[in-house]
Amino acid sequence: MGWTRTVARYALLLSEVEVPDAKGTILAEVRQLEDRLGLNPKAMRSLLWEVVGDEVSEKRDERPEQQTRAGTKRAALKIVG
Repeated sequence: MGWTRTVARYALLLSEVEVPDAKGTILAEVRQLEDRLGLNPKAMRSLLWEVVGDEVSEKRDERPEQQTRAGTKRAALKIVG
């Protein structure tokens, strides 16, 4: 989407605003970039973004016994020598 330079500019300005004698104009620019990039709740709402749960992570974190109960009986079988 071509946001690389915008994100880089945001990172640069954010580091500049952290110094004690930062100018108010830099802070205003940081706020505008936060809105444009959707980095605060208000900006996310105006961009119609929605944060959802990570279903893949939840599935990966399941314990093996939960996975076998959810699967078929064949998945619980082991080969013995």
